[in-house]
Amino acid sequence: MRFSSVILSLLPVVTVALKEKAPKTFAQRVIYTPPDNYTDPRVLYARTGQFRDGTLLATWENYSHEPPPVYFPIYKSTDGGYNWKQISRVQDTENGQVLDKPFAGFPRDTVLLAGSSIPTDLSSTQIDLYASTNKGHTWKFVSHIAGGGVAIPNNGLTPVWEPFLMRHKNALICYYSDQRANTTHGQKMVHQTTTNLRSWSPVIDDVAYSTYTERPGMPTVARLPNGKFIMAYEYGGGPATPGSYQFPVYYKVVSNPEKFGPATGVSLKTTDGYIPTGSPYVVWSPVGNRNGTVIVSAHSSGDVYVNTGLAEPGTEFDAEFCKGIIDRELPVVASIIKTMEVGSKSADQFCITFLGVCDFPEVEKWAVPFPSKPFCDVSRATPSSKDPIQVIHYSDIHLDPLYTEGASTEPDAKGLGNVTSPAGPNGDHNCDVPFTLEKSMYKAIKDMFPNAAFALFTGDIVDHGMHNTSQQYNEDIIEHAYGTMQDYLDLVYGTAGNHEAHPANIFYPKALGNETEWVYDVLTDEWSNWIGTDASKNAQDVGAYSTKYPKGNLRIISLNTNMYYRFNFIMYQKEMVRDPNGQIAWLIAELDAAEKAGENVYIMGHMPLGEHDALPDHSNFLDQVVKRYSKTIKAMFFGHTHLDHFQISYTDYANRNSDGAMAISYICPSLTPTSGMPSFKVYDVDPETFAVLDASTYIADMSDPSFQTTGPTWKKYYSSKEAYGALLNPPLTDKHAELTPAFWHNVTEAFAAKEESFDAYMARKSRGWKADSNSKCRDKCRADEICQLRAGRSQDNCVVPTPGVHFAKRSETTEVHHRAHDDCGVSGTAEILQALARRQDLLEMLQERFLADGGVVQPFAKRAETAAGTETEAAGASATDSSDCIPRTTSGGGSPASSSTDTAGPTSTGAAALFEPLGAMAMLAIGVLAV
Repeated sequence: MRFSSVILSLLPVVTVALKEKAPKTFAQRVIYTPPDNYTDPRVLYARTGQFRDGTLLATWENYSHEPPPVYFPIYKSTDGGYNWKQISRVQDTENGQVLDKPFAGFPRDTVLLAGSSIPTDLSSTQIDLYASTNKGHTWKFVSHIAGGGVAIPNNGLTPVWEPFLMRHKNALICYYSDQRANTTHGQKMVHQTTTNLRSWSPVIDDVAYSTYTERPGMPTVARLPNGKFIMAYEYGGGPATPGSYQFPVYYKVVSNPEKFGPATGVSLKTTDGYIPTGSPYVVWSPVGNRNGTVIVSAHSSGDVYVNTGLAEPGTEFDAEFCKGIIDRELPVVASIIKTMEVGSKSADQFCITFLGVCDFPEVEKWAVPFPSKPFCDVSRATPSSKDPIQVIHYSDIHLDPLYTEGASTEPDAKGLGNVTSPAGPNGDHNCDVPFTLEKSMYKAIKDMFPNAAFALFTGDIVDHGMHNTSQQYNEDIIEHAYGTMQDYLDLVYGTAGNHEAHPANIFYPKALGNETEWVYDVLTDEWSNWIGTDASKNAQDVGAYSTKYPKGNLRIISLNTNMYYRFNFIMYQKEMVRDPNGQIAWLIAELDAAEKAGENVYIMGHMPLGEHDALPDHSNFLDQVVKRYSKTIKAMFFGHTHLDHFQISYTDYANRNSDGAMAISYICPSLTPTSGMPSFKVYDVDPETFAVLDASTYIADMSDPSFQTTGPTWKKYYSSKEAYGALLNPPLTDKHAELTPAFWHNVTEAFAAKEESFDAYMARKSRGWKADSNSKCRDKCRADEICQLRAGRSQDNCVVPTPGVHFAKRSETTEVHHRAHDDCGVSGTAEILQALARRQDLLEMLQERFLADGGVVQPFAKRAETAAGTETEAAGASATDSSDCIPRTTSGGGSPASSSTDTAGPTSTGAAALFEPLGAMAMLAIGVLAV
């Protein structure tokens, strides 16, 4: 006799903590290896069950030779599946007989086993039920469930097989594949029920298709926490895989597990378009978020596919990126939706960020007030020609404490767990940073630059698993990161990255709450030994600080740029806060004092102020501050984009030229290798003026075979002066000459003049990774890239919002980023809402509702897409032009500093874009459903 399929069911099935401690994580544990003389496929259809005490049982279809009779082997594990031991066999003893005596009184923890018993000559099939009352050690026959014909899976024959058991209320349901209706269906899926385990109800159809050759089969069912049930099955000849006869995985979700029949099957398609096929198995796990996680496996891959939306319509499988996002972000989003007004500045920016269908609103016309005017005799100091000091700059380390050597590095290829691409010990381009790579960078810095003056760390410590963070998780990894820095580096000036918060990106202005205080507390504890008591007080208050470098005439000002981040959606209030936490007023006061004291200043932060991620109003206000104190500010340093590039600030953005170039922002590439080779920068700096004389990038080449064997080797990739100085006329080669803002503008002129110079820059942007795709950046792409380099404020970076999901996960990016950066910090909620913008039916419905409420849809006037240097000067001109200065003998008499509590920024009053009110109404409608 042969058992063709089996299911274990425990009464009841309850998952609890295991008695014996198992390893925290493990994979690829072998339970049983069949002998070579077994008939192909040797073993098949493994199934498991779990007792209340955590003990696991496993069995499978065994293709051994007869005699002796074929059996189901029963294996047991008491340590979570790490070790297994065979405890019994279930052999078919009742083929052809029907149990006719009453059966009741099975005790708790009875194990039920259903399988197809098949004679050696394959002449018939019979689904039988067996039971064990001693945890699988002995078994006895209980009842026959269904009988069929010859055991060959050909259309026109009549076998029954592939049973699956599930308890529901006071009944036991047995789902199985049925070919007995052979005149109308090649195969369909059905079920029968019993309340006494001996007599079974009539057959009920669950999945049956009108086309005879279409064969649904292999049913499995899981109970969901919302009271619904999901059935997964293979669909032979299903339309999800046209062009060839395959068995794509489908699923149904219903409220009653005895009524799958009327429900429509849905093809399981992962977020990257992969369609798994064959022998699916579905379970639900409480891990993930309040909905838990639906997990599906299939024959076509060793991966599993996850869904954290209870498999409801519109949710996606393989959605690891979105796991937990809604739980973390929705409360903030809902709170601002409630107070948002259609047509307001907040609604405009929210619509751009979340739906990508609104035009940029006009930048607020606010001339930032300053406490004094500059002295007329102030000029940029000439470097001293003394031997330079070295300053280290690293950013976006994104540590992954769960990184595991040998684990899958391609979770988006076909679900989770691509064993063909195991993680190496020192990192992978598809993953964030393991501790081995982190420590190798610090060791390289210490060994190569033992006398470095100090290091700048421009933020982002926590990995990109935004769906899976918590306050404690973030605190632990922040403390680890700075502890490791202290082991290798003497002096580090840090700043707050958007990922340090939980939820990621959300930094509350003090006027709106104290939910972010814990982040500042943790960071200040780590910074305090480096920045001193006074600076620590301000850091603990608002996440920003100003401190003096103890060995030179330099002041370090660390800004909390998260207050101006587009995805910090707590900023989208009824009226957007003009100066959150009074940081702009505070910055002005610090710069003004530094100017009067003759100090040099470095400004550092996480997000570059010219990025499209920066809110245009605040970027404009800060640009005015940079313009006013440009002679005092020697350079600015940022991270966030993960790429190696720069941004130039100008006195007049309508005429961007070398004479008007007033400030330079150095944007450091990341340690995390998701957008290129792991990197850090080293600046040669004049020890008196603190002018940057050169900027060199160092990398660990992951394509070097030794990277995963002997470990990362850190080498100089290029020097800015060596690579770009030669492009200028005359060339800049003097090692004591400053890389001025004018120098960097002239470099962009060289990029515009020669494609090969531009291509070389694009290759360096990703540190040589996927550099062959740079040839694709031509014409408008090239002009826009140069425009971004010439954009020290975000309103001038040539970005135009586009509908739909235009921020890609790093795993979906196949080219070097042309004008884009690694958008791993993008809000999951934003991606979801942007997807709605592509649903024309929803937009039409929302527009109809908007008009019914008395709204007016105005014509869409899209901002012109302009190339670099062709825009008219936008709002917010500085209160002081370069000619508006005072002699040094005269005391300053400018306007008083702005109040740190100034929050009365005006709302948008310009012509509304077509989708501006529509986008806001879309968010309002969603808010009503979600709140």
